[in-house]
Amino acid sequence: MTKNKPKFGALPKLNMPKKSHESSKPSRRPERSVVKFNEGPLPHSCYKGFSELCQRVKSLKSLGDWSLKIFEDKIVLKKTVHPYVLPRLEIIMDDSLGFTVKVFGSYLPEDHPLYLDYRRTVRNITVSNLIRQLKFVMTNNFFFTCNPTLTN
Repeated sequence: MTKNKPKFGALPKLNMPKKSHESSKPSRRPERSVVKFNEGPLPHSCYKGFSELCQRVKSLKSLGDWSLKIFEDKIVLKKTVHPYVLPRLEIIMDDSLGFTVKVFGSYLPEDHPLYLDYRRTVRNITVSNLIRQLKFVMTNNFFFTCNPTLTN
């Protein structure tokens, strides 16, 4: 009688204890899925289109000291101060309802809170509220500080 030699590294199956009852296997975990963050349009849009924006800007009463120019693809609002040639504030709204603000001819930085809060579009803020926000920021001197000494 010859004995079979077990293979090297194999687990022995003979004389191993066996369970008296079989346990159930755990249920499978549900598959994970990627969460898609879909930014849809905001539920409340101030202006539906460029033509509606043009009509409502023309009828604004708060534009007393602002000059208004309406082109076929943009609206330009300028507020000038008499001794300066450059406009103090300039708001440019294009046909995609995005707005850009210039202060004394230079653009606002991209990370300015006005751009970040309203996502740089007039769909999220009315033009009168935008002008009110700009007046508040200009009176609190967030844009610039006047310094009597020049430093090089």
